[in-house]
Amino acid sequence: MKKAELFDDGFLKKFKTGDELNGFLKGHQKRGIEKMLEGELDGHLDYDKHQKSNQSNSRNGFSKKKVRTSFGESEIAAPRDREASFNPNLMENLNSKIRKYTKNKLSFPTDEAVIKSVYLAVREATKKWSMPIRNWGIILNQFLRIYEKRVGL
Repeated sequence: MKKAELFDDGFLKKFKTGDELNGFLKGHQKRGIEKMLEGELDGHLDYDKHQKSNQSNSRNGFSKKKVRTSFGESEIAAPRDREASFNPNLMENLNSKIRKYTKNKLSFPTDEAVIKSVYLAVREATKKWSMPIRNWGIILNQFLRIYEKRVGL
């Protein structure tokens, strides 16, 4: 299926404004992020949702998180685990940036020096958070191809 054929003209004509189209895409992006987090939790727990497991750690509902994307701010439902040991890749990335800033110093002269170092690490990391997701159009098209029976367009 070619990109041009993914959305037929009749479907695209239903959008009357750019805001309507952006709202549609924003909803799919939000859903995609939530499903990616759920998949990441499946890998962390080493079993799929609704499967039985003998592990002590298990799913523990969702928490609301705000994320900033190229379509604006969205509130997502982020999955949690009982032991609070699940850190999505986004958080691991932030932790590694903080470690990078603090690793080279074996000791800090004051508590303020530690706080300043962590602040600078977070500030550097957040510069990239407002950037749009690279190749989102291609990713969305692949989702729609893979899950075409699940997506009612």
